[in-house]
Amino acid sequence: MLPKVSIMIPTYNQSRYISDAIESALAQDYSNIEVIVSDDCSTDDTVEVIRRYRDSRLKYFRNERNLGKHQNYRRLLYEYATGQWCIMLDGDDYFVNKSFIKSAMDLVVSNKNIVACLAGAKVVLPSGFSRGRWPLRSFKNEYSIQKGREIFLSWYKKVFFFHGATLYKRDLAISVDFYKHGVIGDDTVSLLKLILHGDVAFLKKIVYVWRLHKTNISLATALDKRFENITIVEDVYNYAQSLNLFSYKELEKWKKGMITKLTKDTINIMRIQKKYVSILILFKFLFKEYPFTTIRISGSVIKSLGYHLYRLIKK
Repeated sequence: MLPKVSIMIPTYNQSRYISDAIESALAQDYSNIEVIVSDDCSTDDTVEVIRRYRDSRLKYFRNERNLGKHQNYRRLLYEYATGQWCIMLDGDDYFVNKSFIKSAMDLVVSNKNIVACLAGAKVVLPSGFSRGRWPLRSFKNEYSIQKGREIFLSWYKKVFFFHGATLYKRDLAISVDFYKHGVIGDDTVSLLKLILHGDVAFLKKIVYVWRLHKTNISLATALDKRFENITIVEDVYNYAQSLNLFSYKELEKWKKGMITKLTKDTINIMRIQKKYVSILILFKFLFKEYPFTTIRISGSVIKSLGYHLYRLIKK
């Protein structure tokens, strides 16, 4: 029998979107899947929407109290999922490629060293603008299998990571304590630890849509959590160091690259929110903790802030 794949769908007050997620998961053409919805005590009509479905592969759980997004992730992974492989599809996102899971599992079955498979996504911004990205900056073929340790060191330079387009080995994910930090970058940090234990497959496919909107946690995260999101790189650094896989020089270079990348990503989200004062506060924090980061990106950020401030004055 083919390995079972758990498609885990965490949701909270997403009745407007949840059908897209469920139907796209059930439409996958891989023959051994379970689709698990964990409702984090929604106050809207989520439960009524889900009750419409009659499919033995679909399981629905409702938390007695609101746990928060990342604790809901952990409940899905550690308590509800039963598959050897799993993927987290947020309740406001959806798959657009029916053969995604099958394509990924074909690679997994043929290469026992694979611990994760990454594919591409279409990102939709609140303005309606959308853009598709592959998981790697460049592809020579329709897929690529690479050493996890090599991907780890080059992550900040060549990988575009999308949580809902990433299939990973469940027992290994649990062993590295997935989703333990409870911040927006927890998925990235967790996967970086996991890939140190095997190979990584990449598919040249756009497989799901990642919606960014006002109620999306990717946009609605407090500034202190954004600071923490950057500093949790230290946890991965310490974990990699404990495995004795890299030299001190390699890890230091990686840490600087990762912190710089996370800072740029954070500032891009703040730009979408037009939180220009928050960007300046972030810079003040980073200048104290990681001066190399502010030096690397200060020019482009100052230029961008100047442009936006000019537009505000003109209004």
